[in-house]
Amino acid sequence: DEQDPGPGAEREGHTGTSADAYFHSRRPAKRSLVMAHGFGSGLGLWYRNMAELVSDDVDLFAFDWPGFGRSSRFEYAEVVDRHSADAGNSIEDWFREVEATTEGGDGGASGAEFELTEEKLRRVYRSELFFVESLETWRKRVGIPQMVLLGHSLGGYFSAAYSLRYPQHLDHLILASPVGVAPHPRDQPSFRNSRFRQFVLSAFHREFTPQSIIRASGPLGPRLISWFASVRFPTVEGEESRCVANYIYHTSAARGSSEYSLFDVLMPNIYAWLPLAYRLPSLPKELPISFIYGQNDWMDYTSGEKVEQLRPGSVVNVHRTPNSGHQMYLENPAAFNDIVRSVCSSPHKPFPSQA
Repeated sequence: DEQDPGPGAEREGHTGTSADAYFHSRRPAKRSLVMAHGFGSGLGLWYRNMAELVSDDVDLFAFDWPGFGRSSRFEYAEVVDRHSADAGNSIEDWFREVEATTEGGDGGASGAEFELTEEKLRRVYRSELFFVESLETWRKRVGIPQMVLLGHSLGGYFSAAYSLRYPQHLDHLILASPVGVAPHPRDQPSFRNSRFRQFVLSAFHREFTPQSIIRASGPLGPRLISWFASVRFPTVEGEESRCVANYIYHTSAARGSSEYSLFDVLMPNIYAWLPLAYRLPSLPKELPISFIYGQNDWMDYTSGEKVEQLRPGSVVNVHRTPNSGHQMYLENPAAFNDIVRSVCSSPHKPFPSQA
């Protein structure tokens, strides 16, 4: 079958430094498509996309970020601190790059909890560095010279961070409902003066994640996830829904690990400390970017349009898939797959790359 993705997920040793679990279609194709999942997810949730995206022209890879899915679980803070310490003086260069591209960093946020201190900046750095270098280590190991990199949600944020550090290894960047693009709005009175704000801030300060709720729920955890999946993914029904819920439960109930990166790179109201809207324009003009949002997405598609405005003379496309929200790849896979196939079949001019 021409659409058969080939062998299943491949799994390698648990190092805590790169993706241990990944899928490879093993096609001798012209282009490599690499799919990076979002927060609390895993490569298994691309199941409605993989077979449709593999072709004679596309060799497909999908991986689990370290500390997510079926990759290694480790003490997140300890590992990322060690990685940032090993980086030496490169943090100073990164600070200068940030100062030159973020227009003040906090994008207009106010209040002590939104003040971008040097300590918070260092936390952003250590987290970005860890995930970017993990992806680069994996890329080298599997032998991909250049790729179309597709990242969803938080995976989109780290994919964008990767593109800023290693643009020569990309021929197209696809960001599907990426978190962290929009600058913080200057006026959010409903958040500033509400009990909800206090709850959110308390949860952030305690580093309490959605996965923490599942782990604390004991035997009720599977029921909570089953309910969540039925509400969140109404187009996934019957046995398919049960399989999705089972997958989400087991990846969520596992030992807490890279889920805590949420508190490094994002503010309590889920805006990035360093908005990508100000950083992506520094990419080489030749590198195209495609944004994909769901029609009912809680991520604002105008963030992608802002990047388009800030990159004159570069290719930036903003797509919206109908009848879908944040997980458009699962809710409307046909529309999502059409967009990705279009990107992968478009002409491209590869950068000079280093293996």
